[in-house]
Amino acid sequence: QATSGDAGFSPLNIGSDVTATFGEANFTQEATGGNGGAVTYRSGNENVATVEANGEVTLVGVGSAVITATEAASANFAGQTATYTVTV
Repeated sequence: QATSGDAGFSPLNIGSDVTATFGEANFTQEATGGNGGAVTYRSGNENVATVEANGEVTLVGVGSAVITATEAASANFAGQTATYTVTV
């Protein structure tokens, strides 16, 4: 399977860290790029932020949470992850 640095490999990007104020509206920061594999999202601290299957983030508390997007491996490309931090 091709990995970073191999011809045709496209890195997964999820954007920059986010600083938000508790009570702000939900926001979506979808992963871009990648190699066509299914992308899933996970919050490292669901006491601060939860994340839906489409990348939509809901702020639920004060603190920080790392949001991870994971692209599944495919027949030709290895899986990969991208992260950003939400600070509330």
